[in-house]
Amino acid sequence: MTSVGNYLVQAAPQGEKEPMFFLLKSGPIQTAIDDNSNFTAHGAAAHGQFAILRLLLQWNSDLKASNRDGNTTLHLAAMNGFLK
Repeated sequence: MTSVGNYLVQAAPQGEKEPMFFLLKSGPIQTAIDDNSNFTAHGAAAHGQFAILRLLLQWNSDLKASNRDGNTTLHLAAMNGFLK
């Protein structure tokens, strides 16, 4: 993974919206994947970062993609108590 992709995967759970927006503008890297096959959106969902998920949706991120365990962003948000 590129250093930019690595930053996106790490920044999404922290809710770092402005730096992520700047990096997303530079290219199609919203599909960065970590060692567990979690996309950028998976980390955001698992930590309740809905502003980040909205940002990723604007950049056509696939929120239905599954990680290695077969979990989507919706699964991770629910498993971590973030669904209202």
